[in-house]
Amino acid sequence: MKKETQLKTVNKNCFIYVRVSTTRQSDEGYSLDAQLKVCAEYAKKHELSIKEIFREEGETATASDRPKFLEMISKCEDGEVGSIIVYLTDRFARNETDHYLIKDKLRKCGVTLLSATQEMINGNGAEAYLMDGIMASINAFYSRDNS
Repeated sequence: MKKETQLKTVNKNCFIYVRVSTTRQSDEGYSLDAQLKVCAEYAKKHELSIKEIFREEGETATASDRPKFLEMISKCEDGEVGSIIVYLTDRFARNETDHYLIKDKLRKCGVTLLSATQEMINGNGAEAYLMDGIMASINAFYSRDNS
């Protein structure tokens, strides 16, 4: 039985962040438009209002200095959104240190990272934190293994 995640977001505004690093990813079903469609459906399902969409093409998530990513994080500090929706957490970061540092920065701004396809990381419970950490490690491993 799949446990449905209850989102307890006070601020119902969100950003969507989609990213591909290679054209091959687009060919494998991870195109920006495919990611955006799933993220927008997730927002609608959870009654979140999309404030802005950030599209990053040809950028690796092993680096946190991606232009659109930095712009989005900066806008989070303004308090206009309560969450960022990504297709998969590997779109957000492929390095554990960046993952945790950026998530902590977002938390201090009152912003939650949500995955449209990995609901087990969404939420504030102990299980969500555990699964988020596992996924961050898997994302980093995958990146290192492919290098």
